[in-house]
Amino acid sequence: MIKLGDFNLLTVAEKSNNGYILMDADKIPVLLLDDPEYPNQNDVEVGSTCELFVFKDGEGRYQASARIPKIKLGEFAWLQVKDVNDTGAFMDWGMPKDLLVPFRHQNQKMMVGKSYVVYLLIDVLTDRLIGTGKINNFLNNEVLTVDVGDEVDLLVYEQTTLGYNVIINHLYKGLVYANEVFTDVQPGQQLKGYIKMIRPDNKIDVMLQRHGFEATEPIREIILERLKANEGYIAITDKSEPAAIYALFGVSKKVFKKAIGGLYKEKQIELKPDGIYLIA
Repeated sequence: MIKLGDFNLLTVAEKSNNGYILMDADKIPVLLLDDPEYPNQNDVEVGSTCELFVFKDGEGRYQASARIPKIKLGEFAWLQVKDVNDTGAFMDWGMPKDLLVPFRHQNQKMMVGKSYVVYLLIDVLTDRLIGTGKINNFLNNEVLTVDVGDEVDLLVYEQTTLGYNVIINHLYKGLVYANEVFTDVQPGQQLKGYIKMIRPDNKIDVMLQRHGFEATEPIREIILERLKANEGYIAITDKSEPAAIYALFGVSKKVFKKAIGGLYKEKQIELKPDGIYLIA
């Protein structure tokens, strides 16, 4: 069965005038048209099998592409609008033809050149892939498969007075609090994060750094490596600004202080007002 909006294993049945005709296991025909950006098309030949992304063309026929899409069915992505007409907005999703976001699927009027987070679904009216900007309809925190401490994939989609709303693993809505962010974060960024708390109503708080011992251990080694590479000295201390610490080590000030505190107790480093010194 063809998986629309995803990669499919297809067999090349025959060469056509402008590409190839492929078949899936159920003998459903799929067109692989010549693509000027991919002239070799994975060097396909009749009888060979290849894994290609499948969508539908303007006539409703299955079409395959050797390109890698920026979004697959059931996923969210930050995409840029290339054109707008009386049907809707057309977004660059990495395929030969742009992705339509109909006006009925826009929370706000999408503008050419601007980027928005969209969700990829199959339109019930046309049975084709479309995007929607109404992303909250596709985020459901009722049943969670994540737990506190889990590493997760994040897509930042909105800045609020509290912090940043994020999409977790293409499934759930979460929040990263502004006072726990020590670097520049913008809508559209894809980040790694960690589940900090799951509230009784299943709202999820997310951190951008690991918590506690797990976070401290790797940064200890990084600090020691930096000291060795800089002739045993780093001009940063536990009094330094959180942003400066994050810029250098990618962790919060709290985690940094725990790490250097442990190294100090083990007599691996010396702490002075002007910085950290490696003890030979």
